[in-house]
Amino acid sequence: MKRVLLLLLLFVCAITWACLMSVDFWRRQSSVASPEGIVAEVTYVDQAGFPDVTLYLDVRDGSGRLVTGLAESAFSITEDGDARDIAAFIGSGDQPVTAVMLIDHSGSMADGQKMPDAIDAALAFLDELEDGRDSLGVIAFDDAFTVLGDLQVVDEGARAGLRTQIGALYPDGGTAYYDAIYKATSMLKGVPGRKVVLALTDGDDTSSSRTDLGKMIEYVQDSNVVVFTIGLGADVQSATLARVARETGGQYYEEPSGSDLAQLYTDIARSLQDEYSLTYRSPTPQSDGTTRQVGVVVETFAGEAVAVGSYAVGGTFVPSLNAWSCVGGAVLLALAVAMLVAPGLYDRVRGRGRLAGSEQEPEPRPVPAPAPKPSPAAPGAATCPVCGEALRPGARFCKACGTPQAAHDAPQATACANCGAALRPGARFCANCGQRV
Repeated sequence: MKRVLLLLLLFVCAITWACLMSVDFWRRQSSVASPEGIVAEVTYVDQAGFPDVTLYLDVRDGSGRLVTGLAESAFSITEDGDARDIAAFIGSGDQPVTAVMLIDHSGSMADGQKMPDAIDAALAFLDELEDGRDSLGVIAFDDAFTVLGDLQVVDEGARAGLRTQIGALYPDGGTAYYDAIYKATSMLKGVPGRKVVLALTDGDDTSSSRTDLGKMIEYVQDSNVVVFTIGLGADVQSATLARVARETGGQYYEEPSGSDLAQLYTDIARSLQDEYSLTYRSPTPQSDGTTRQVGVVVETFAGEAVAVGSYAVGGTFVPSLNAWSCVGGAVLLALAVAMLVAPGLYDRVRGRGRLAGSEQEPEPRPVPAPAPKPSPAAPGAATCPVCGEALRPGARFCKACGTPQAAHDAPQATACANCGAALRPGARFCANCGQRV
């Protein structure tokens, strides 16, 4: 039983180690501004084609305006300190946009100008997309979601159809926000490149039935999709919307009123189109569970900026022998060997103990002393029928072997041996002198 429990514990440890080694941790990024205020930021790391990795960068000046028109030669890349060549480059203004737009038309959107403002913002985003290059899908949701347009390359016909569908929306029902994001992600899953969900809502999720917050976020992460969340009005759940954006690599925008919503959508579309993308090949192509640190140096007319990002690859095979995976593998190997060897050693030690005990000379058993020979009986005297020992008159047990004896009739004396007086039949004492007879 103990052996089974130990093997079960080892199995659990192995599964845990394998899961940790296969986790694909979400990408992290940061930026270092130049003294002139130029800021470069890694907005997304696409590792779907690993070991080929694509970095998406946003470059802005000190006033927050996008810096466009930079050539490939302005960028240099390192991974874990190793300089890498740029294999593919797309400059600002040429970046294709792939997005699914979510529009909340629940009953609460009837408050004020929420619904008209949301429609205007969606149309503004659509107007910024370039025909023949950018792709868009549109989902409207209340207490259920409705696909107004599947993901498709924007052209004149698609644009006209989407404008009609979006313009016909009216407020009604609850809010199935999580279900709508899940559906939008499924439309983008498997599509190459940078994929974005633009998710507008004015309140909390009240009607999702197909998923919940945690499962939805996990599905978005697994699909390499980024969610930009937009909270409209004063009743939004800011913490929830910020979490969705943060954990999927997107950004949260809060709009208390809808007056600036159309401009926000326009800015988002332009920032996606004006990103730079740089593709390079990782110097460590093995899936070894490590986190890779990426750095990008950008040379601009106003100075140099540095952007830092990271990504992680999954996998339980460790050909690169990094320190942590080696330690974990060695510990598990030692446990496995111990589990296999210990029971055999224990049984062998016990067996030797039994063998050693069996080879010892047995202690001699005590030999019972021989029974004493019976004393010879006088002629006519009673004897023990078992051992033949002479019995004294009237004895109830044999003094030699202890066998109970039957009563024996002894001859009756007629005269006292002391005074010679005559005795009565059956008398035990002499009536004359009192002597026992």
